[in-house]
Amino acid sequence: MPTTRSTIRTRIQRRLGDTNSTPFYATAFYNDVIDSRVQTWAGLVCRLAPNWYLEHTNFTGVDDAADSTNEFYNFPSDYRAFVQLERQYGTGTGRVYQPLRIVNAEDQDRWRLYDVGLLSLPDSITNYEQVVSIWGTQFRVVPAPTSTNYEYRLKYIRRPVALSADESNLDIPDQWMEVIVLDSAIYVMAQRGDPNAAMLMELRDREVKMLRDDYRRMNASSTGMPYMDQMAF
Repeated sequence: MPTTRSTIRTRIQRRLGDTNSTPFYATAFYNDVIDSRVQTWAGLVCRLAPNWYLEHTNFTGVDDAADSTNEFYNFPSDYRAFVQLERQYGTGTGRVYQPLRIVNAEDQDRWRLYDVGLLSLPDSITNYEQVVSIWGTQFRVVPAPTSTNYEYRLKYIRRPVALSADESNLDIPDQWMEVIVLDSAIYVMAQRGDPNAAMLMELRDREVKMLRDDYRRMNASSTGMPYMDQMAF
């Protein structure tokens, strides 16, 4: 069940004993803490349950380019981490997607500047495999699309939706709400030098370990293979 910012803030205040009619800390301060904790823990959620923040969007070659060479394309505004870029071939029920090889920027420049040929795609008009590299807020496709017949699908990990109102639901799986409450309380206690923060840190770490173990068990049961927590975002 979705949990609102107002509900989480009340739970944090109860943890801290800040339940007077006029709380010691301002509402705006609590809201900032909650938002920052969600953004921080979303990184771990991405590794344990990547589908939670997985998005995809389409790009049209040339039309959506961010530069005159048609090589650079802007990531969406909620972009956090790259997963895969695929080129679309065919239409309708015959549509298929071919993943582009991911290379580093230095190698990609070498291939473009010195015309180093790679494996050709079956219907490639360039006779060179298209590759993609990451450039901060943009990705780069080389060789560049030459017409709007080039269609791409970008798969990426998005950032959590920012909380704009007390009625806004936290953009994180429900089972992580207690971690957000505990970590927010720890953050507030650290601001005032409260030594009892260590006790809450122990509770938070225990909760996180339990969640990690749950994800490992779910992954092992669905794939028949041990869970590998090695992705980085």
